[in-house]
Amino acid sequence: MYHYKEKKQKKLAKLKKEGEVFLLTVARFDQNTGDKKEPVTFRLEKDNVKKRKADFEEEAEDLGDILKDMELLEKIKDKK
Repeated sequence: MYHYKEKKQKKLAKLKKEGEVFLLTVARFDQNTGDKKEPVTFRLEKDNVKKRKADFEEEAEDLGDILKDMELLEKIKDKK
């Protein structure tokens, strides 16, 4: 989504809390010139982030099951 971990390590993303609000500020650059642009700030709600994480984990589990079945089908085909 934001490539947060990578950008945080490069000091291009910063998460802060103001009152009950979490703000994620991410540096931006012009794709053509590389010039620094005005950063973008996202307002994040913790419950929403938790839900999105759970949704992605469920999708990743489904993809893992599909890959297992694909590999099984490949093994069956290879035996013929």
